[in-house]
Order: sequence, then C-alpha cells, then structure tokens
Amino acid sequence: MWGVLLFSTALAELPAPDYRAALLDRIEHETDRLLENGEPQQALAHIREFRAEVADDPRLAYEEALVLRHLDRTREAEKLLAVVLQGDPTLAAAWYDLGEIHLSKNRLDKARDAFTQATVLTADHPQGWAGPYRLAEIAGFQEDPEAFEGHLQEALRRGFSFQRTVAGDPRWGAFLEIPALAAILRQLMTVVGEEEVLESWSTPGSEIP
Repeated sequence: MWGVLLFSTALAELPAPDYRAALLDRIEHETDRLLENGEPQQALAHIREFRAEVADDPRLAYEEALVLRHLDRTREAEKLLAVVLQGDPTLAAAWYDLGEIHLSKNRLDKARDAFTQATVLTADHPQGWAGPYRLAEIAGFQEDPEAFEGHLQEALRRGFSFQRTVAGDPRWGAFLEIPALAAILRQLMTVVGEEEVLESWSTPGSEIP
C-alpha cells in the first residue's frame, strides 16, 4: 500500500496551508512518477484512493483527469475537468487541457474559449506562451489572419519558439497553403531569426510558397 495511506483520514481537513501544499505536491509527484514508469492504472488507483480516503483538492482532481487522458479515457477526463474548474476556475492547466480536448474533437469555438482563459491566467508563467500559441493555431484553422498574427505575436512575446514547438508539424505546414497566413509566418519567422523552420514543412522537390 502506498505510503500516503499511512496518513490518518483526519488529514481531510489539514490546518496548515504550507503542510497541505507540501502533501499535495507529494501526491502529484508520486502520481507523475507512476505515469513516467508506464504504470497509468496504478497512477489512477493511487490518486483516486488519496482523494477518497485522505483529502481532496481541485489540483488532485486535475491530476486524475491528467491520468485519464493518458489512458485515452477522454470523456471521463472532460467531465472531471469541468468539476475541477467549478472548484477552482483559476487553475490554468485545467483550462489548457480542456482546450486540448475540445480541439481534438474539432470544437474550435469551445477550444478558443478555454485557451483564452488559460492565456489570461498565465501572463507571467514561464510556459505562458502555450495559450496564445494554441489560439493562433485555432485562428489558422479558421483562416483568420488578423487573429493568427495577433496571437502569434503574443506567444512570441512570452517566449514561444517556432523551432521548438511547430517545426515539422503538418498542421502548421498546411497554413503555408493559405497565402495570408503564409505571409505572416514568413514575416514573423524572419523577425525572430527562425526562417529555417519553413524548410521543415517542405518535401523533396517541393518549394516553399
């Protein structure tokens, strides 16, 4: 039995915020380690047992949703993320993951709303470029050059890199087939010195438009 179960169920209402935060960090770390070790079922059992027997928190519900997504149980993950955000609407990671689920289902408007929330909540986060990047992607799918450029500029301002994130991604390569989007990509890549990424979307014998 996992070491966390040695804690008394009296910890369901932990009095010290610092102690509670440390305990939540520990459970998240243990769950992530199980996932990294290729044991998603054990990770799911671990997080669920802790939530049921010791203490619950929106962070831990989010962690369970993360495991469910890892297990391709997307419908369950989506429902749980809705619960998470009811409990803590400031949890940016939950908004981002919900946006990814909507995007995978081609629900572009719902995905845009979720990524917008994630963007607002991560203005000063080291990974704060992720929300604007996804918003740019959606604008690309919707062939909206103005929004595409605006979101990309914000993503770049927050530390986004074409090379690290979209090089070779066929979805972004397809944007080169839309003249207005292609012009924006060429311009911004030139400005940030990453124009070589254009070559990652070319095939032998083809030419970059």
